Amino acid sequence: MSLRAANVGGVSMGGQSSLVVKSIEEFDIINEIAFRSMQDPLAGVVKTVELVPWINNGAFQVNAKVNVPLTRNKYNCYLDAVTNQKLYADCVDMNDAGANDENLTCGWVTSGPLPVEKYNETLCDKTGEEDAVNMEVRKFNLIANSEYLATIDSMIRQETHALNVHMNCVTRLLDYHESYRDEKLYDHRHPTENPVNLPTVFEIRNRLTFGDSYLAVTPLTEFAFPLNFTTLLRDRGGLLHERKAKAINRKLKKFVSRCYTAIQREVHSVRQGMMQYKHWTGIPHCRNIKCSFLGYEWLEDPTTGPPTADCTLVTDDFLVLDGLLQSYCPADLHKWVMKTETWDSLSINIPQADAEKPVLDPPTPVKGVVPAPTPAPSARAQLDN
Repeated sequence: MSLRAANVGGVSMGGQSSLVVKSIEEFDIINEIAFRSMQDPLAGVVKTVELVPWINNGAFQVNAKVNVPLTRNKYNCYLDAVTNQKLYADCVDMNDAGANDENLTCGWVTSGPLPVEKYNETLCDKTGEEDAVNMEVRKFNLIANSEYLATIDSMIRQETHALNVHMNCVTRLLDYHESYRDEKLYDHRHPTENPVNLPTVFEIRNRLTFGDSYLAVTPLTEFAFPLNFTTLLRDRGGLLHERKAKAINRKLKKFVSRCYTAIQREVHSVRQGMMQYKHWTGIPHCRNIKCSFLGYEWLEDPTTGPPTADCTLVTDDFLVLDGLLQSYCPADLHKWVMKTETWDSLSINIPQADAEKPVLDPPTPVKGVVPAPTPAPSARAQLDN
């Protein structure tokens, strides 16, 4: 792999601390700096670049205390000074064959979230100190845990962004006038799709507002929402975007927050030492890898509670939600995007009072902009009320 980079360090920045342009004046200054930098005899071409993993950076290791041993007391069973055999037969330490966390009496139990000291003054002898985890293993755990947290953060960001797109799309669909009820929407994923196969404003508006499960029970035929639709929605947790927001918040509280807290605990007097002490697969609150995937939500059995809580693949309305958002949001009419309609062909009923007013020249249509509808109650106004 080869990289080419221009050097601007040999020339004064002219008072500029950044090459980011924020005004016309700064644009002229940056152009002048760039021009003079290319004429500087000290400027040249980068021949080689050494790539070093961030975990091997000395400054990072000092700040993360990777170079500070995770020291702890070392315990062994008391031994007879003459026979070198255990004084107490019921004493079990890490030197015994088959020793584990269940039968250990001298040492450290590591199966739980935090290491637990097992020490009995009668049975155990403190023989010094030991490093809880090898330094190379600590580096590996730190890299793996950091990548896992970055994956979780990316998942939450994507779900939050999709929720924002969803809400903006519903707002736009609710702003459409009733005269656009049966107009076809543009498919952003399949631009060449036959208009005959495209859904209408009315269909996508209802699917993104209520969800398919609601429409299966209470199909809507009128453009205006039924007066009792809020009561009907109450048993289903609200509008579709409200239910999605609750699902994201539930995963944040039940999985993300617990995992972040557990994986950054202090271990053996090292702040956030758990990042180095254990791999995320060994931390109970983080090991459920399904929860880090898009398309999975946190569910709890209402009869048994948290012990049976788990992340499961979304079903019902959420299963098709991402596809609808990618295809039909932003909600543009197909004929507007494809420019198959002009302002002369628009047919909007104008009230008699407005019809007597002088007609002004209409503005030039802009792609993606909805023309002003006839003054009338909109579906969005119904929701606001």
